[in-house]
Amino acid sequence: GRWKELAALEADLLVALPHKRGGWRGQVRMTVIWGLVLVGEIAHVRRSIGNMIEDAENRGDLHTAVAMRVGYTNLSWLADDDATEARRQLRIAAAMWSHSGFFLQNYRMILAEANIDLYEGNDAAAYEHVASNWRAIQRSLMLFVQYIRVDARYLRARVALASLDTAP
Repeated sequence: GRWKELAALEADLLVALPHKRGGWRGQVRMTVIWGLVLVGEIAHVRRSIGNMIEDAENRGDLHTAVAMRVGYTNLSWLADDDATEARRQLRIAAAMWSHSGFFLQNYRMILAEANIDLYEGNDAAAYEHVASNWRAIQRSLMLFVQYIRVDARYLRARVALASLDTAP
């Protein structure tokens, strides 16, 4: 719950971490970005996300390149009223990521797709997308992780309520 404090500590954390462990540095940066999204600092996310994606791609860091395009970070394009770019970034991430299993990134792609559909007023499509993927989310066992369980149920409730007049 102390996300703003984490953002203030980002520079100190990046200096303190060994430079030979790039994964840790990327994880700190991603955690700060997600925290900023949670406290509504989308403008800061919009300023940072392009550089983070470019840096991740230059380093061959598939995880970060995908993670910065999906889930709640995808809201940064919607905050710019650019649903087309949000969907394009989602499609890039989906093309990059494995479809041989169901991973956290797959859940975050579902989340981003539903958010884009809701933003565009396609409430029934958002509901259908979440409903058609709910079994995969359950089978992945991710719902045993509290924050994912809460988030996924919140997503399911949002799309259900939004689509009351249009979904079956």
